[in-house]
Amino acid sequence: MAGKNQHLFPIQIMKHTTSLKQNRAFTLVELLAVITILGILMTVMATQVPGALKTARMNASAQNLRSIVVAYTSVFEKPITEGGDPEKGQANDIAGVAEVLARYAELNKGDVWFIGSDTLSGEVPEKVLLQGANQVRGVKPQAWDAVINPSRKNFRDSSYPLMWTRGLSLEGKWDPSTSPWGERGGHIAFGDGHVDLRLNLKLKPLSKLEDGTDTASYQDAIGTNARVVKGD
Repeated sequence: MAGKNQHLFPIQIMKHTTSLKQNRAFTLVELLAVITILGILMTVMATQVPGALKTARMNASAQNLRSIVVAYTSVFEKPITEGGDPEKGQANDIAGVAEVLARYAELNKGDVWFIGSDTLSGEVPEKVLLQGANQVRGVKPQAWDAVINPSRKNFRDSSYPLMWTRGLSLEGKWDPSTSPWGERGGHIAFGDGHVDLRLNLKLKPLSKLEDGTDTASYQDAIGTNARVVKGD
């Protein structure tokens, strides 16, 4: 009997192993089902992931814009005037605005002046000022349009626009060839530090500086004496 049992166990083990191998095998129908599911998942990822990444970049840019305006109104505390000497709080372009805030508002981070998805003419600088030299100048496009020589009385108000995503026209729309967000519009940062995403200024207007009525023109909102320097 012992001899018979010795032959029986290997046969049973072999049968069990063969059965496991058969259970592990995929049928053609199962393989096609898996391929179909993978195809659906890849399609969903291809359509959804780029939009999610763009939204994440937009949110990061909004935070950068807010940090700039808070530094401007809460630390520097006076309007940037028109002129070519940043040491006197003057600027004629975005690089000049960046230098004023680097010198007097402790905002020396270079990346807040650029949008990560842009193709730039140079590398994003780590600092605005390095050994006294302005690192933002010459690297384009910069992310923002900014108001210089703003209304001294109103420039900290919640309705006064100080900076916005580049590409905003006087007609109140973002030019898709210039704006980094195309059909999604752009961000506007106001004097109290809050940032708002707007598709265009006809759907969600600004307030006229003179009387507070609605306007789609940023020039009406900042006043005739103010000027805009563009991030291009």
